[in-house]
Amino acid sequence: MAHFIIRFLFCNLLICLAVGVLLGAKRLFRRCLTSHMQYHLWFLLLGILAVPFLPIRLSGFLPFFSWFEKMPAASASPAGSAAAQAGTINQAVSGNWMNDFTLSVARDALVNYLMAAAGVLYWFNPVVWYAFKQIRTDREIACDTSVLEMIGEDSRIDYGNTLIDFAEKLSFSPFQFSLGINGSAAQIRKRILNIAGYRPVTVRKKLYGLLSCALTAILLSGFLPALSSRAADTDQYHGQENGRDISDLDLSAYFGTYEGSFVLYDAASDSWQIYEKENASTRISPASTYKIYSALFSLQSGVISREDSRIPWDGQDYAFDSWNADQTLESAMSDSVTWYFQEIDRRLGISAIDNFIQEIGYGNETVSSSALTYWYDSSLKISPIEQVEMLEKFYNNDFGFSSENIETVKDSIRLFSGGDGVLYGKTGTLASEGRNVCGWFIGFIEREDAPLYFAVNIQDEDSAAGAAAAELAFSVLSDMGIWDQDR
Repeated sequence: MAHFIIRFLFCNLLICLAVGVLLGAKRLFRRCLTSHMQYHLWFLLLGILAVPFLPIRLSGFLPFFSWFEKMPAASASPAGSAAAQAGTINQAVSGNWMNDFTLSVARDALVNYLMAAAGVLYWFNPVVWYAFKQIRTDREIACDTSVLEMIGEDSRIDYGNTLIDFAEKLSFSPFQFSLGINGSAAQIRKRILNIAGYRPVTVRKKLYGLLSCALTAILLSGFLPALSSRAADTDQYHGQENGRDISDLDLSAYFGTYEGSFVLYDAASDSWQIYEKENASTRISPASTYKIYSALFSLQSGVISREDSRIPWDGQDYAFDSWNADQTLESAMSDSVTWYFQEIDRRLGISAIDNFIQEIGYGNETVSSSALTYWYDSSLKISPIEQVEMLEKFYNNDFGFSSENIETVKDSIRLFSGGDGVLYGKTGTLASEGRNVCGWFIGFIEREDAPLYFAVNIQDEDSAAGAAAAELAFSVLSDMGIWDQDR
């Protein structure tokens, strides 16, 4: 809860900036925007105010500007009623006018409900309240323009005088608020000036206005990733636990001084066992465990093939002797040859990699601009729970990839075969300043009934390597009676 409050306060600062952008855009483009567009631009803010509470991740804002001129004329304003009472509106158009206002009432009622809800959520934010005041003013002005469009330019003087007379009479009434007209003297003055300066909207102004709205919406879209509750917390996986059979494990004796988690999923019973659920939901770099998917993407795109996966050694002297030779997918996966996977990623290209990542929904789905580092202590992150979910999708080929490619990658991570089944797995180590700070071991055990999937992650200041994670995993699986390498 405290974490959400901190994020929400940060979101309020961004919302204040968004209001500033809107006000600046309205001022900058004031000669291009029609009064309807001035009002409709505020709809962007209403959408932005909802973003921090949405349980989805937003990466951009598809602009509302395409709606603007298609929407019915704005607002059911008391000014319309006032003018009607004074008899200055052309009665020949009263039928269509009533139909238009029927649509407008429904829309503005919705806007009022949204503003009321936002007022409850943002009651402490004075900038939001100021924005709401401007929305109401712009709505009245948009309504005045709608009325003028119906009665014609020649009647604007009569309509303006009606508004002035009504406001004057209202000032002497002890029941001003019950009569439905609102606004300060400055707001009434803005409406009168708008009426006095009314001219029919030209096609050119509409086009310029739409372009201005589009630019404003695109600019505001930059706020959405930071405002989104999920985007603000992309290092935490918010998986669906409803309906899942999840039991807690106490593996503290195995982990000792290590931080981390253990996740086990039995597909036969559709049951989960998790040690340290919060850690199991925290996204971190996948390190070399990602090589499973790097290989799969390269096979799927034709960068390598089952028959021809050899890549020549570049002659560079690497720290591990096994790396200093030509590599195939099998040898590169067995010895976790990083340069091999960096090379196939380079050939694949960062754009194609990003498309594949999005297609399979891998972790936080965030790929940096570098094909050499995105999966190693950089932008791409995944939680242990997601590692298990991805392995299940990989095993069942929920990606819809070539079955031959799936089998090729499976063969490359096959580790042991015995009486308990066939064990497939991949380690990963994350080093910082020469110290092993994070170790992974993920995989699955192929059995007669259904696979069993697992993911282990350990973290420490200097001794958390993939090999240590694998040893821990084998100890736990053996004591649970799931896998015994001696059999």
